[in-house]
Amino acid sequence: MKTTWKTNLIKYISAISVSSIGSEAFKLGSSLYIYKITGDFWFVTMMYLLIQLPSVIVYLLSSKIINLFKDKTILFVSDIISSLVLFILLIVQFFLSEKLNSNEFSIILIIVSCLLGFIHSYRFIHLKNILYYVAPDEKALSKFNLGNSLSLSISFVLSPIFSLFIYKSLPFYCLVIFNIFTYIASSMFYLSIKTSKLAYIFDKDFNDNINVEKSKKIKFYSWMFILLFSVVIGIILYPKQSGLIQFFKYTEKYEYNEWSFFLTICMSFFGMVGVIIGFIISHFSKSKNYLNPATIILSIATLNIVWIFISLSRNMLVTLVVYIVINSFQQLLFSLALPIFYNISYQIFDKKKFHMQNGISLTIRIVVSSLFIILFTWINNLLSYFWAFLTYSLILLVISLLIYVFYFMLFANKDKYYSNKNIYDRYLEYSKYGLWNSEKNIVSNYFPDREKDFKILDIGCGMGRTTFALKKLYPNSQIDAIDISEEFIQYCNSLKENNRIKFYHQSITSSFKGSRKYDLIIFPFNGFTNIIKEKEIHKTFQNIYKLLKNDGVFILTTHYLYSKPEYENYWKNIVKIDELELFDDKKVLTTTEFGVSISNRFYSVKNIINLANTHNFVVDKMFNRNEEEEPDWVKTISTPVTFYCLKKKGVK
Repeated sequence: MKTTWKTNLIKYISAISVSSIGSEAFKLGSSLYIYKITGDFWFVTMMYLLIQLPSVIVYLLSSKIINLFKDKTILFVSDIISSLVLFILLIVQFFLSEKLNSNEFSIILIIVSCLLGFIHSYRFIHLKNILYYVAPDEKALSKFNLGNSLSLSISFVLSPIFSLFIYKSLPFYCLVIFNIFTYIASSMFYLSIKTSKLAYIFDKDFNDNINVEKSKKIKFYSWMFILLFSVVIGIILYPKQSGLIQFFKYTEKYEYNEWSFFLTICMSFFGMVGVIIGFIISHFSKSKNYLNPATIILSIATLNIVWIFISLSRNMLVTLVVYIVINSFQQLLFSLALPIFYNISYQIFDKKKFHMQNGISLTIRIVVSSLFIILFTWINNLLSYFWAFLTYSLILLVISLLIYVFYFMLFANKDKYYSNKNIYDRYLEYSKYGLWNSEKNIVSNYFPDREKDFKILDIGCGMGRTTFALKKLYPNSQIDAIDISEEFIQYCNSLKENNRIKFYHQSITSSFKGSRKYDLIIFPFNGFTNIIKEKEIHKTFQNIYKLLKNDGVFILTTHYLYSKPEYENYWKNIVKIDELELFDDKKVLTTTEFGVSISNRFYSVKNIINLANTHNFVVDKMFNRNEEEEPDWVKTISTPVTFYCLKKKGVK
C-alpha cells in the first residue's frame, strides 16, 4: 500500500498541476484581455466573482451529490467536459469574433469562465473526497494536502509565464488551445489513480487519546475556526487578483500590463517555496499538524500594516517594491498554513459530516469574500486603492484574531482533563492507596511466585497507583508504565527509586518501538473504555497482542452494566445494547467532572468476547468485582466493574 499511495501522490500532484497551469493561465489571460478591450475594472472584478458564484449550488449540495459517481470518474469527466467548453469558445472566436463588439466578447468570456468554475467546483469536492480512498493514514493525508498546495503553487508560477508569452506573442485562441490540452492530459492522470474500495478513517486528534467529548462549545469553536479560515482563503486573494489592477492604477507610474506578470510570478514562486518548506518540516515532524495555522494567518494580516505606512510616503517605487515583497512573503506563509488547515478539517469532522462542513464553508467563503471584494472595489472607485487596501487589511486582521482565539480554545481543550487541578489532586490522592483487593487477587492468582522476574506493562498508569503497588508485590520484576498525561509521567519519574520501573509518555493506540514482550499487561480502572474511536480500539488490541508473550495475560476492566436494577433496565430495555452494533454511538455516554466532559464506551460481555476473538484472544476468566471485599475508597472512586482476563488463542 505504501508504494501505491506514493505513486498516487505523484499522479495527484501531476493532474492538479497540469490542469491548473492551463486554467490559471486562461483566467489571467482572460482578465488581461477583458481589461485591454474594455478598460473597465468592474468587468474584471465581475469575472472573478462570477467564476465562483455558480459553485455555490454545487457546494451546498455537495453532501447529497458526492456519492452519485465514483471520484475517478468525475475527475476524468470534469476535465473532458472543460476541454469541450473551451473548444466551443474556440469555434465562437474563429467564426463570430468579427461580429461581436468588445463588451459582447467579454461577456462570452465571463460566461465560459463561469461554466468552467461550475465544473471545477464539482471536481473540487471529489478531489477532497478521493483522499479518503488514497491516503492510508494521517501522515499520508498531510502529504496529499501538501501535494495539492504544491500543485497549485507550481501552476501559479508557470501559468503567468505561459499567459505572458501567449498574451504578447500569440493570438488569444492559442491560450484556449493550450488550456484544452492541459485538461486532456490531467484527465489521463486522474484515470490512472488507484483507489481503495473502503474509505480510511482519519483521527480527530484534538483530545489525543483522552477522548474528552466535544461539548457544544467545542463544536462551536470547530465551526467558527473552519468558517473564518475559509473566508480568509477567499479574501486573501484580493491583492493578487481583482485588487492587482487597482493597485497599478493607484501607482500611476507603472503599467498593469507590464508589471502584473512579474508580481504574480514572484508571489507564486514564494508560495511554492512555502509548500516545499512545509514538505521538509512535515517530513521531520512527528506531529500531523506541524505548525500553528492561526499564528501564521495572524502574521500575514499584521504584515499589511507595513505597506499601509509605506504607501503614505507616496514614493511609488518604494511602494511597489514593498508591495511585492510583502505579498510574496505572505504567499509563502499562506502556503505553509493552508495544508495544515485542510488536515484539521478532515480531523475534526468525520466522513459523514465532512462534505456538509465542506459545502457550507465553501459557500460562505464564496458569498462573504465576494461581498468583501465588491466592497473593496467600490471603495477603490470612490476613494483610492489605499483606502480599499486599508479596509481589506482591517477586516483580515479582525478575522485573523478571531481565528487565533477559536484555534486556541479548540486546542486548549486537549489537555484540559488532566491539567484540571481538581482532577489532578484526586489522582494524586488515590495514587497513595495502591491496588484494589480484586486487582491484587487476580494478579496473584496468575502470578503466585512473587520473587520471580516478570515483565509487566501498566497501561494508563496515572500517577502510579497500580505501578508502584505492583512493584511492591513483585520486587524483582521489570515494570514499564505508560500514560498519555505528560504531567503524570513527570510526577511518577520523580518518585521512582530504581531502573526496574520505567515510565513513558505514550498512548497504547500509537505505534510501539522495540521488541520487549510482557508476561502481564494490565489496563486498570476502566481505562480501556475511554478509548472511543473504533480505529483506536482495534489498534489497542493489535498493540497488546504484539506486546504480550505467548503465555502472557492481559487484564482489563469495563463498567458492570447491570450493577443496579435501573442500570439493567436502561441498557437492556431502553438502549437495547444486545441489538446494537459493536461500535454504535449509543453505547457512548458522556459525564461531566469538574466542568470537563469525558466520554466512556460501554460494553456487554458479548461485546468483549467478540472483540477479543476478532484479535485472536480468548477470555480466560471473567468476573464482577466483589464489592463487599473492597474498602470504601475503591467504591467512592469507582462504580462496579467487570474484570476480563485474556490470553492468546491456542495457548493453554
